[in-house]
Amino acid sequence: MKIKGSKNKIVCEGNLIFDTAEAVKEALLVKLEKLKTGIPVTIELAQVEEIDSSGLQLILSFFKTLEERKMNYKVVSISREFHDILDLSGLNKYFRLEV
Repeated sequence: MKIKGSKNKIVCEGNLIFDTAEAVKEALLVKLEKLKTGIPVTIELAQVEEIDSSGLQLILSFFKTLEERKMNYKVVSISREFHDILDLSGLNKYFRLEV
């Protein structure tokens, strides 16, 4: 899993699963410290190839951290795999997705 992006944009690529969760968490925390406050954070998840409940929990936890820091965010794209796990978990109706 790679976390990349510029300024207030985060792009997740690869597998977001139990085996990669700790490394992804660390990468997101590093990225979090570089984000500018007052500017909405754009998150792209279209390149996520595989995701499990650990990955979903990690992403939702990251969103909560952004909210606690009073940082607005928007998800602009998700992969089919991410969409499927949202449907399966029933969380799709709570997920902020801008298209």
